[in-house]
Amino acid sequence: MLSLVPSMILLTLALTSVWVSSRLFGHPISPFSIFYGVWFFTLALFFLRWVEYTPVRGQAWQLIVLNLASFGFGWILAYLFQRPGMSNWKIELAAERLSPQRLRKVIYVSFALGMVGLAEFLRRVQGLLGLGTYLVAPHEIREATLFMEDRTRFFFALLWAGYVLVHVCRWNTRKLLATGLVLTAVLALQFFVVAAWLGKVAINNSVLMEATNISVPFFPLLTPYMYLTGSYPALQAYLDTRPDSTAGAMTFYPAHKVLRLLNPSLKVPEIVAEPVAVPSEVNTFTWLHQFYTDFGVAGVILGPLGVAFLSGLIYFHMLQTKDFYSLYANGLISFGFTLSFMVNHLTAGPVWYFLAVGIPIARYITRPVPALAQR
Repeated sequence: MLSLVPSMILLTLALTSVWVSSRLFGHPISPFSIFYGVWFFTLALFFLRWVEYTPVRGQAWQLIVLNLASFGFGWILAYLFQRPGMSNWKIELAAERLSPQRLRKVIYVSFALGMVGLAEFLRRVQGLLGLGTYLVAPHEIREATLFMEDRTRFFFALLWAGYVLVHVCRWNTRKLLATGLVLTAVLALQFFVVAAWLGKVAINNSVLMEATNISVPFFPLLTPYMYLTGSYPALQAYLDTRPDSTAGAMTFYPAHKVLRLLNPSLKVPEIVAEPVAVPSEVNTFTWLHQFYTDFGVAGVILGPLGVAFLSGLIYFHMLQTKDFYSLYANGLISFGFTLSFMVNHLTAGPVWYFLAVGIPIARYITRPVPALAQR
């Protein structure tokens, strides 16, 4: 029973972050509660010790604690800076300022571009391996084309949409909890189905099976358990490699790639790390990977602090102005925080791209204020 105490304490802290967010920050689902919720929840799972990982020592724990403290400090700074008013769990989006016709056009164009991307993906698969590979060896597609490099793309779309909708619909506690459970069930089902399809299940990983501490009926949970907890021992293993500093190239990766067009001598670091054995191979080192590799301990302090401050400004601005872009950006950043215990999506190209593309989209679908004043 004593072995469960750390997990129970951490799970209580995860739930407390949601309560604090609802009381102080206008809504139970905020970047604050998402960040602390996922970190405390996954750490609670880690301390269940279902897998006998290689030990996580003081160095990694110090960075994790600094990360959690720095994020909280940055968030409080944003809160004090904005002095937001309270919300009633619903952002009354200024719908009268949106053009339904233009929004519909954006949706149609986005869908059409998605279909073009899908067609290009299928064309490449057909040319490289044949479409029949989908049925007989889908893992070969994953290895051969970047278009199927991971399962987070589905998570990206669903979580982003969920974080937008949770702030524009009226929720009570029961409805919010029920919707969250349904969303979790859908994501879990997708995870299990795709994992089985790709053959990425525990029984196919002999190293993982040898390190397990649970009985046979729970073996199907080992793969998701490792995804949720493996980044912590992997962070320690990564630190043990004593990585060379990349001086900002990973934290500001999209900008660095643009600069390389002007100066080809600049070296672009590998954003996807080589796996480490913990004992099974893992190549996700939490979102601290980029911050630490670039700037060491200073990056672990300043990175979470800066991101928390900026995300707080956007979130509290959303509460105050109820404009489309802040709602759009808050959902995108919240997605990044959801997976921050694994990887740093906020320093990669897609998030920067979507944040930039959202600006002209928001301007296009938003009616100018003077026109409203004349009505």
